[in-house]
Amino acid sequence: MWKLAFAVLALSVNLFANLVISVPSGAGVWSAGVAPDENNWDAFWDNRSRDGDRCNIGYWLRDTNWSDANGPGNRCNNDLFVASTGGPGTDLAFLRNTSGPNTPVGWRFQASGPQQATTLRLEVAGWRNSNTFGYGTYDSSGNRITTELFNGPTSPNASAVVNVAAGQEFFFYLCPNGDCTNILYSDTAYSSSDPRSGKFALFSEDPLSPTATSNIHRYWIGVEDTAGSDGIEGWGDFNDFVITAYVVPEPGFYGLLAIGLSGLYLLRRRRNSAD
Repeated sequence: MWKLAFAVLALSVNLFANLVISVPSGAGVWSAGVAPDENNWDAFWDNRSRDGDRCNIGYWLRDTNWSDANGPGNRCNNDLFVASTGGPGTDLAFLRNTSGPNTPVGWRFQASGPQQATTLRLEVAGWRNSNTFGYGTYDSSGNRITTELFNGPTSPNASAVVNVAAGQEFFFYLCPNGDCTNILYSDTAYSSSDPRSGKFALFSEDPLSPTATSNIHRYWIGVEDTAGSDGIEGWGDFNDFVITAYVVPEPGFYGLLAIGLSGLYLLRRRRNSAD
């Protein structure tokens, strides 16, 4: 009976998750073996940085404590990575282009749950006091409708909620330096001729080996410059922007789950009494 209760709990996580849709369709594949691991060439978000070789989101995600792991001489030249901050410190599955890990890919989500919670974990770009970040949905004609989440000098660990309905598709965007004429969209297909495309790196914590149809419950998003022709990060000054996000079930769901588990408990007690 307790095995059944555990199955109900596990199912609750899967019910409230997001399906990742690559743009264009079929262009994205999950790489469980591509990790933020000091390899400058394994993915575009792990390229050398113009602010210092290790000043990018790949290295930050790998370390739970940036200062302890890297030392003052190996951090950003401007030393904007604050001591005692860091990422999950574990391998993360990475959504990459089918043409190779160093080629980004556009993506959007389809929500299975009604809410998504986001937390700003890191923003150390030169434009950090003027960047605008948010999410968007689509109207009946496919036009984007954007909603702002973070604007200007936002403190790390600031949280916001993405309000989307079950089954609704949504994306994220960033206006570098507050300039929304050069807006960056996560659902824009990567193009080598467009330096604004392919800036959003998507990572999954669960599962660590997702498939094309996996539902993601907890994920990380990093906005990073793609590689320039010299192998160092290219256009823009909005790199090192990272949020973590997860699906939040409706409050009523917890009540239903509690009722269900109470029923299982009473049924088990009744069977024990019968024995």
